[in-house]
Amino acid sequence: MYPSFSTFVRNDYEILRKFDEVKPHRYIQGKSVLRHLVSQFELCFWLLKHIWSAEIIYCWFADYHSILPSFLAKIFQKKFYLVLGGYDVTYLPEFNYGSFKNPLRAFCARFSISNATLNLAVSEHVKKRALERVSKARIVTIYNGVTPFITKHDSNIKKEDIVLTVAKVDSIQRMKLKGLDFFVKIAEQMPEIKFIMIGIVIDLNEYFENIPSNLLIMGEMEQFKLVEFYQRAKVYCQFSKIESFGLSVAEAMQCECVPVVSDVGALPEVVDECGYILKNWNVEEAMKCIREALLNYTLIGERAKKRIETFFTIEKREKQLKKILSL
Repeated sequence: MYPSFSTFVRNDYEILRKFDEVKPHRYIQGKSVLRHLVSQFELCFWLLKHIWSAEIIYCWFADYHSILPSFLAKIFQKKFYLVLGGYDVTYLPEFNYGSFKNPLRAFCARFSISNATLNLAVSEHVKKRALERVSKARIVTIYNGVTPFITKHDSNIKKEDIVLTVAKVDSIQRMKLKGLDFFVKIAEQMPEIKFIMIGIVIDLNEYFENIPSNLLIMGEMEQFKLVEFYQRAKVYCQFSKIESFGLSVAEAMQCECVPVVSDVGALPEVVDECGYILKNWNVEEAMKCIREALLNYTLIGERAKKRIETFFTIEKREKQLKKILSL
């Protein structure tokens, strides 16, 4: 069960179907109470139809859609595994962000986490947040993995003095959450370097008075095209205010980008000593890290790639899921 067929969900679906039949169900979310009531009814009907033959109930995210399967799994004595993605154990009041901003949503999340056979956190950061919400929850960490086609490097593409960041941004709130306002400030102070933002689907001119000429803003793009930018850039920046894993950071590191990231969420877990971790929101400090990254990209980029290939591959996630789920 899942609310959207994201990259993470798709990866797990492909893993699970290697070992047994998988019957997926998408819970359609909406802002209206009626939409949720319809979705809950559809989910209940689907569960009662399939739960009899199921060995495992596997759900992505603790939310409105997870409370019913967690309850029925208990009634029918089925194993219920719940993947915690981060949003479902978070509340940032300044951004009105996270499931725990809503009391009903928080109840659904807590109930699901409490009754799961095992919760699968995508990072140690998410595990820690979840235990703050439900202290007796049964949780292990299984990191997300970089998809296989990211590992294919085109030797004809050469590294350039490009500083890249990637984030799906469809609102001003999300722009700030991903730290793109900070990214723009840095670009303004480094006019000799090319900066690129990918995934922007709103008009940032409505927020920024002046977009620096050395900053290229691009919309969403297919993964194969995005990989070309990872392979061209020497530096990848992620200045998020919260980050449960940081898939784009891992993908960029896989392509030998040197990461420069904020010291929040799981970003330090992913980067470790293979990049630069910004301890404060200081433009001068960020510029210094970026300049050092541009100078040392060959050595650090190779270390970054090796770290991803060691700890954050789909193959590693598959092996851990197979063991935990007894597939």
